[in-house]
Amino acid sequence: MSRLNTKEDYTKPADTVISEGFKIHAAQLTGTDSIRIDGFVQGNIDLDGYLQLSPTGHIDGDVRVSHALIAGRITGNIICRATVHMAATAVVTGDVITSTIIIDDGAVFFGKCQTRSDNGQYTDGAEVLL
Repeated sequence: MSRLNTKEDYTKPADTVISEGFKIHAAQLTGTDSIRIDGFVQGNIDLDGYLQLSPTGHIDGDVRVSHALIAGRITGNIICRATVHMAATAVVTGDVITSTIIIDDGAVFFGKCQTRSDNGQYTDGAEVLL
């Protein structure tokens, strides 16, 4: 299991960046590429690509992505086709459906997690509080 503890972990190149200090109030953000969010987004996010939520980032809405590295705050449900990684600074309030979930020590997760196997079958949800 990888650990995330350096600034460069959150600054890998992204196709789109919402900088710290920016606030976006939108009904839906959609795209096919990766995005890094350092600011605030109110609304749902639907990406074919990778989401990086930095420690200063905050999403108030549901998220649907292929991969997610979460180091900031999400209030909403997450559906991820591959891996959700909650870094030590993450605070997630909402349910997660994913193939793989990694939760680092220090991350806070209030919700239920449901994982699916390679054949697309889902496991029973379990409440998790870390």
